[in-house]
Amino acid sequence: MNRTRIKNLDYLRGVSAILIMIYHYYSWIFGHAATNCVISKFGTYGVALFYILSGCTLFHVYSDKLQFEYNSLNEFFKKRFFRIFPLLWFAIGISLVLNKMNYGLDQIFINITGLFGVFAWDRSIAPGSWSIGNELFFYLIFPVLVFLIRIKKFAWLLIYLTFLIIYIYFAFFKLQNINPKLRWAEYQNPLNQIFLFFTGIAIVIINRKYLLTKFTAISLFTISILVFFFFPVSGELCNLYLGYNRIVFTFALTIIIFIAYQRSVRLPKIVDKILSLGGDISYSVYLLHPVVISIVSFAINFFNFNFYYLPICKFFFCLIITLILSYFIYNKFELFFIRFSNRRIK
Repeated sequence: MNRTRIKNLDYLRGVSAILIMIYHYYSWIFGHAATNCVISKFGTYGVALFYILSGCTLFHVYSDKLQFEYNSLNEFFKKRFFRIFPLLWFAIGISLVLNKMNYGLDQIFINITGLFGVFAWDRSIAPGSWSIGNELFFYLIFPVLVFLIRIKKFAWLLIYLTFLIIYIYFAFFKLQNINPKLRWAEYQNPLNQIFLFFTGIAIVIINRKYLLTKFTAISLFTISILVFFFFPVSGELCNLYLGYNRIVFTFALTIIIFIAYQRSVRLPKIVDKILSLGGDISYSVYLLHPVVISIVSFAINFFNFNFYYLPICKFFFCLIITLILSYFIYNKFELFFIRFSNRRIK
């Protein structure tokens, strides 16, 4: 299969980042939506979608390219470093200023170095960056996973089943039988998320062996979308990622990404351009939207704004500002370091 970028995955990445932003802004401004509301489902599984897409994209590019020797590993980790850390440091710096440096030196150190993703996943400084810590953990073990998969024909299946058992353990036992106050911290554990990342790898492997008919692909895609939107969930918000609910939603996401990876779709140019742009700015949208609402909230309080339509105005103002800022940051900041890393590697 062609190792170039797959537009469908970029589309999903952009849509996911924007839906997470909408979920957070809605929750922070209007309060949490009902557990069964699709907004809550987007917020809960948007990050899961990111993880699956990450594993899928990396294995698509590096499954044959990555070698167990210095130059190859050096290139892989350099690219990951310059793609992740500059914007992460930017978000951490702004968060430190907004919170008046109210952190210990040890916490600042593990965040700057990315070590929080391995040793203290619940001590991230920039809001939402816990998931970036998870990604850093996945990047560390990714070369090992690639080489294990190459050793034996069905090694990937054994790894997949191992991670699935861990995933089930968290969903049915670990997260169920824990103090609710500690549940969210444990949810951020990279071992609780590694199955999602490897699912992306498995999608690439299975796609190389099986091609769905157009009718089957459309049918499964439609059913999965309907399941994600309408599968009923009640009770607390955490029920979305506990027990059988977690299995159902994860399976629906897997099918959606599987088909998006296998089947290309030709969209009108304007739609393609908008969705592709969403994919480009997705990292900035994800990391910077908490910063935007913090600054906007500070300004509202400072100038003592108060009128009937303030919440809805704040919601849409934050959305617009985040998208504009993310576009600027991507083009002037992220691309600079992406190109810098490419020059260093050459």
